[in-house]
Amino acid sequence: MTKEKDKEKVMISLHKPFGPQIMEFVIPENIVNTWNDYGDKISASEKKSKELDMADSLIGNVIQEHKVEEHLWLNKIDKDNKDSGTFKDYVAGMVNIYIKQYLTGIYADEENARKNNISIDQNITQMNVLNSWIVNSIAGDFNPPHMHMGHLSCAGFLRVPDSITNDEEREEAGYLEFMYGESHKFLRFKYSIKPKVGAIYMFPSWLTHFVHPFRGEGIRRSISFNVTYTRGS
Repeated sequence: MTKEKDKEKVMISLHKPFGPQIMEFVIPENIVNTWNDYGDKISASEKKSKELDMADSLIGNVIQEHKVEEHLWLNKIDKDNKDSGTFKDYVAGMVNIYIKQYLTGIYADEENARKNNISIDQNITQMNVLNSWIVNSIAGDFNPPHMHMGHLSCAGFLRVPDSITNDEEREEAGYLEFMYGESHKFLRFKYSIKPKVGAIYMFPSWLTHFVHPFRGEGIRRSISFNVTYTRGS
């Protein structure tokens, strides 16, 4: 595999603490840098911040939440390679991997899936980005329990305060936490994830989640989006 292709290789980890599947991917470094530069420019511009503000349509109690403009989705994974796919292409690949992993967990292989008129190997034919936004949080900010719209949603990290990275915060301050079901003996209903730059998590849009506040200095910057997809003919 060439060096150019390596930059577009999808890195994944599977998180399955309870029923719903949470899949961890790695955002390519070029995309992290591009989106951080974009976020900095929006934050520095009062006019642009106001134009893209999403505070009235999102539930977070944070310093800033702003829409991501469509052109960000068309940035190439490898800007030095004219044949490189875009970030939207990359996310479509993530969706394919997520669905195939889910179906494999149910049917084990293509032969068994076919008996139920399902194909594990089939790729999506279309993906729509319903909305996407960047969240800038500072000490004391939080996001209460909520769900998203669409089929699948993602939450990823572009910037993380040193106090969270170096475990200087109290317990799970600044963490992303998912909830499913109720609190019972022998049942895990909460799952916490420590933010790390470049990590992005895909999950069913209906899965409840929230973000703990933190106390340290700096900005905790995340990217979120919701997608729908079509699979098959």
